[in-house]
Amino acid sequence: MGVRERATLTLNSGPAVKLAIEPRREEARADGYAGFVAFRSSVSGAYRVSLDDRAWIEVIEAGSNRPAMVAQSDKRMRCFGVGKNLSFELERDTVYFVQISGASRPGVGLLVSPP
Repeated sequence: MGVRERATLTLNSGPAVKLAIEPRREEARADGYAGFVAFRSSVSGAYRVSLDDRAWIEVIEAGSNRPAMVAQSDKRMRCFGVGKNLSFELERDTVYFVQISGASRPGVGLLVSPP
């Protein structure tokens, strides 16, 4: 996936997906839909990850399976079409996975924006 490119992801039934790391919320793993997409960061900084569904998001460094730190969470967003919006501190020129779990439907829109 390219950065600043909106993508529609097709997710699988949550219990059928082997997650790279367990979500920090148990209910995000219990049901719903889950999946991954990879991208490469271009610069260091806070990357915004936005979904059009209220699902659980983890950003994980490829290879080490180390979760990225959440820099900011917009919990009270009232923007039409945006269900979840988080920022993660990422290093430059690194491959990351966006892990999604607990989605309410099998197709979700995703946008990753660099700093």
